[in-house]
Amino acid sequence: MLPINKVLLVGKVTDTGAKILWTERGAAQTSFTLQIDEMGRDGKVFKLFVPVVVYNKAEQVAESVNAGDLVAIDGKLGWASRVDKKTGETIGKLTVLAWSVQVERTTTPTPAPVSAN
Repeated sequence: MLPINKVLLVGKVTDTGAKILWTERGAAQTSFTLQIDEMGRDGKVFKLFVPVVVYNKAEQVAESVNAGDLVAIDGKLGWASRVDKKTGETIGKLTVLAWSVQVERTTTPTPAPVSAN
């Protein structure tokens, strides 16, 4: 059996919104945290926070995704690591590497139609 690494998620972009960074090689990278609310058996809501990184079309994603937006993610699990500047220690975490991000519902108000009169 072949290994499968596929992630499909729908959740809300947290209050920090999307942030665009540039890698050392000059490539754009957008990151944000996805909040997924799940109802437990006892009726309590559990909040799962998932870090998401986008490389493909990162600039477009950064411009179109806002805090509070409901988005659908298509991607895979990946490992992201960085070196802590203070300690020099390598820190890693499991993230979702997104191939596609689609805004399902936006929190940004739509502009009012402009009258031609």
